[in-house]
Amino acid sequence: MTESSAIALVRKTVHVKAPIDHAFEVFTGGLTRWWPYDHGIGKKPIQKVLMEPRLGGRWLEIAEDGTETSAATIIVWEPPHRFVMLWQVNAQWKPDVTMKSEVDVRFVADGSEATNFGIPGAASVRPCARDGA
Repeated sequence: MTESSAIALVRKTVHVKAPIDHAFEVFTGGLTRWWPYDHGIGKKPIQKVLMEPRLGGRWLEIAEDGTETSAATIIVWEPPHRFVMLWQVNAQWKPDVTMKSEVDVRFVADGSEATNFGIPGAASVRPCARDGA
């Protein structure tokens, strides 16, 4: 049996003084610059965090020893306006392929030199069916 669980919507918007193309690139291409190193899901300390910038790409942590740990898969890729990822991290902050939280991140130009970006509230959790459940 497959279950769906609704959770409270997460809404967060940030205003930056940067054109939309630049804001999208810094957010998606520069994760190591802003992702907190103490928020790792792997077993080893983080060396870098990156997003493979394409449909089907992954949000990856790369540990100091080179171990790769995937946190999410990109399921919608619409630069510079939007991407959606399937976040697969559980409440204990560990990778978990049975967790499927959609995180929809949108970028909206505010004139030519500023951008609003964030999560407009489109998140859902759909646990996968397990044998015998």
